[in-house]
Amino acid sequence: MVNRLLDRLSFMLFPGCCLICTGPSQRRLDLCDACETEFPKLTTPCPRCAYPSTSTDNLCGQCLLQTPSFCRTLALWHYHPPIDSLISQFKYHKRFSNGRVMGQLLTNHVQHHYRPEHLPDWIAPVPMHWRRKLSRGFNHGEQLAEQLALTLDLPLLKGLSRIRNSPPQQGLSAGERRQNLRHAFKLKQPHRLQGQSIALVDDVMTTGSTAEEISQLLLQAGATEVHIWCLARTPLS
Repeated sequence: MVNRLLDRLSFMLFPGCCLICTGPSQRRLDLCDACETEFPKLTTPCPRCAYPSTSTDNLCGQCLLQTPSFCRTLALWHYHPPIDSLISQFKYHKRFSNGRVMGQLLTNHVQHHYRPEHLPDWIAPVPMHWRRKLSRGFNHGEQLAEQLALTLDLPLLKGLSRIRNSPPQQGLSAGERRQNLRHAFKLKQPHRLQGQSIALVDDVMTTGSTAEEISQLLLQAGATEVHIWCLARTPLS
């Protein structure tokens, strides 16, 4: 309640400024309606992996061939301009305003697709190895997850860590990505997740290798379901 009041007060004192066109946003968000309508929205994603599909009622061909361990994926946009640039600026250039806006829109998307009583029990960010986090200065996934957890009033799972500082996934094939992530993650106090459902938060899903590796770890710990919440989805390649 206090945070919502402070948020409302901040926009009363300092009206929103659109991070795309830099004009007044005319809303309690630093993004105007006109610019938001230009975002490449995912309209018919696969309900399991959010891959762009022709229908939201049927699984995509990839999921029919090999069903992922996670049960559902919510993604807002295609990883196309200007979303790719907004995410890159947030991750690599500490444009935290981009993260706050995208985090709020992702929160709105979650609230639209879940009834409060059907929300997962925990929210967990995709972890970053401590060396990479030290180099970058922060974990963008943690910031998104903390914003979601605060607004949705859900506990944040902090026992998930990355124990292998494997190379970045960019440029790797699907098979290379899976191999790159083998045994890369660890979960402390796994007994806490017995019978619990978890929402795993990240910025972009590409092949789903990271989501799959962590989902298997969480399910092995006794979790009942893993949901993936991310900002954008790339085409499979």
